[in-house]
Amino acid sequence: MRRPIEESIYDPTLTRDEKLEILYRHYSVIGKTDGEPDNLLHAVMSEGLTDIEAAKYWTGAGGSRKWARYHAAAAVRSDPNAVEALALWAQLIPVDRVNDREAAYLAVLERAPTHRGSLAYLASVTTMDRPYESMEYAQRLLDVHPDALFGYESMGLAYERVGDPDTAASYYEKGIEATGSGFLLQVLDRLQNGESWIQPIDTVQPTVPSDDLPNSPTPSSPPAATSPPDEPPSRGPVPKPPAPAPAPTPPPETPEPVERYQNALNDYRAMADEYESITGQTYRGVANFCDYLRQSSNPMACRYVELAQQHLDAGRAEEAASVLQSAARHFPNDPLIQERMKQRR
Repeated sequence: MRRPIEESIYDPTLTRDEKLEILYRHYSVIGKTDGEPDNLLHAVMSEGLTDIEAAKYWTGAGGSRKWARYHAAAAVRSDPNAVEALALWAQLIPVDRVNDREAAYLAVLERAPTHRGSLAYLASVTTMDRPYESMEYAQRLLDVHPDALFGYESMGLAYERVGDPDTAASYYEKGIEATGSGFLLQVLDRLQNGESWIQPIDTVQPTVPSDDLPNSPTPSSPPAATSPPDEPPSRGPVPKPPAPAPAPTPPPETPEPVERYQNALNDYRAMADEYESITGQTYRGVANFCDYLRQSSNPMACRYVELAQQHLDAGRAEEAASVLQSAARHFPNDPLIQERMKQRR
């Protein structure tokens, strides 16, 4: 009598290759539907790996966003300050959840203020709707990574968006000189020939560009065989294997550090909109972004403080206090916010 497929997969005496061979033979037989090949393949290929190692495997060679997200989220839960795990989790968020990805990359920047991928993503995703924020991230990116193509591209597009094509062209030219990018050369040619697809922000309804990250391939499954041999008999007595592991319970959809930034972003956007409705002025974000970052590694803390300062400059102390209170609620340990709260007292 053949052993159940699950018993073979969880047999500690078998090697990974032997387990894969069993999966290959078992699921290549027409009508074999017992068990879950996806779960069993995951069990085999993730065996002995840490969560971050498994997340990297399933992101790349394993080709399964489901299992990559599962392990990346587990790694973040075990160590909320793990930059590598948090950045990988952010990358794996579905492309239509732009706000969630923005919050995740902000959480990465709080822990690693010069993280190249996070700065590049934030500069890119804010270009259309919030070009001044895009400039801040892009300039920060170029300050620490002067060869970053995305930095020059985002700066140029953002300046086009606010109606300054001359400055946009200067950034494209700098980018071509620094990176030799043929893409930037094409963008510059279109701009100089009056064929740019970017329209100034006051002439169109803003839209957020689609994410440029490629989609991961679909989940892997065991390969099919044309003439499968019978499964080999058991090689003899083996230690009693553990009961087949149940399908893993999906981890919380959003790790705590990212959820905190989601809430902070929502509150900040609402208060920035309120500032515009009260003053009749377009809120442009942080005027001295890099100066604030000398006191805090948290870009959102900088934005809250700047918004409060602009309310104060407009003679609206009550609104400024409300902004700082919200900032302190979301980021109670941030040194910049703590300093401003002390000044209020």
